Amino acid sequence: MKTKYALYEESGVPEYWVVYPSEQTLFQFVSGEEGRYYLKNAFAEDEVFSAHQFPDLHIDLAEVFAE
Repeated sequence: MKTKYALYEESGVPEYWVVYPSEQTLFQFVSGEEGRYYLKNAFAEDEVFSAHQFPDLHIDLAEVFAE
């Protein structure tokens, strides 16, 4: 995860999501002014995720994590 994080940051990927299926969580990292990622938000299993880079993209995590 550290390697991927560093490569994405170095390459200028504007938004990076980390999903933990077993915990049913999603962490959203966004590139800041200096090109460094910061944690913008954390979402739980029953929330709707909204992408920073794509404002019209909304993902119902209850559907994603449904068994």
